[in-house]
Amino acid sequence: MATMIAITPTIKLRMQALQAATKYEETMRRVEPVLRDRENLVKAAGKLNALSGILRERIEPLRVIDTLTQILPDDAALQSLHLSGTKVSMSGQAADSAQLMQKLGQHPGIREVKAPSPAIRLQTSSKESFSIEFVLDPAYFGTSELQAAEGGASGDASAVTVSPTPRPPASVRGAP
Repeated sequence: MATMIAITPTIKLRMQALQAATKYEETMRRVEPVLRDRENLVKAAGKLNALSGILRERIEPLRVIDTLTQILPDDAALQSLHLSGTKVSMSGQAADSAQLMQKLGQHPGIREVKAPSPAIRLQTSSKESFSIEFVLDPAYFGTSELQAAEGGASGDASAVTVSPTPRPPASVRGAP
């Protein structure tokens, strides 16, 4: 009888340990799909953070074209515009290319304005043929303002080339 009394607490503890192990295994089987979903969610969040970083530095080409349309004087004409990451190269004709470079340099979001080759005055007109390069600020021209939550992907894959198209007469554009 004394042996039974001495063994009873040990048997009781052993039974509790077996019950706890069974409950633990049952709980692990029930939460396994949830843990798998959580792991997938963490992976997806990592991918979204990486994509957000890329988009934060992406330049919005339409904003660049709109800004250039506002900056360029009416007598200027672009012949080519190349946007590669944050770098813009453009060439065309204007009455005063130095003044155009100065206006570009004063605009917020545009920096490092330079002419890779000198402007050439055309003999048949009063315009100069120019080639200008500058760098855009992703905080100003990026997609960050388009995304409410957060703020170029550099490289040839993001390069955009725009060729000029004839501009319709003022009467067609809606001007009086």
